[in-house]
Amino acid sequence: MNRLRNVCSVSLMILALASGPKGQVYAGGFLQGGLATVSTADGSAQYQRFSQIESLLPTAQGLLIGAYPDARVYRYDPAQ
Repeated sequence: MNRLRNVCSVSLMILALASGPKGQVYAGGFLQGGLATVSTADGSAQYQRFSQIESLLPTAQGLLIGAYPDARVYRYDPAQ
């Protein structure tokens, strides 16, 4: 258990990183899957269970997510 953030530690290979709005970074990982939104100001993170993320592309309409399996593409709107 990570006592600093009260999050269980799990080994995860990060496959995708992208810049987000207002000092945030998005990260997607291998095997466990999921999308993390990390604050560059204080290192706090929000984690959302999701498919295994292979690629991330920030756009004006939101974050495009390339996911495994089946080469799926999703659009994530952090405002919703």
